[in-house]
Amino acid sequence: MIRAEDLPPVDSLTAESDFTVFLEEGVPEELKKLALRRLWSTDPFLAQPDPLDIHNLDYTMPAVAEVVKTVYQVGRGIVLPEEEARPEAAAPNPAAREPEIAERPEPSEEQAGESTLAAVATSPNGGPEKPS
Repeated sequence: MIRAEDLPPVDSLTAESDFTVFLEEGVPEELKKLALRRLWSTDPFLAQPDPLDIHNLDYTMPAVAEVVKTVYQVGRGIVLPEEEARPEAAAPNPAAREPEIAERPEPSEEQAGESTLAAVATSPNGGPEKPS
């Protein structure tokens, strides 16, 4: 294992220094990380992020600090402010109402008799009886 005393002090390193000694096997991990941080902070080429790298930004904070307002309204679609001011825009949409339930007419005596005959003519297995 390489001793920390055998290596140059991390604070004295510059961009022209040889950092390969810190990458050798046996260098303590803490010291290796300190040297690499020093390398990245002293070399202007490495210190600047690549402008084409889309993964180097901090995406933990949202870009929009406030709640985004939208003109979309559920059930109405996009409603512009000038349409909202019109009185007919405030009226409920008649097509959006619940449909009225139509009353079923009472079956006539003839229809009621047919359904009774159909129920009597069925066999225990659920199908129609065969004529004998």
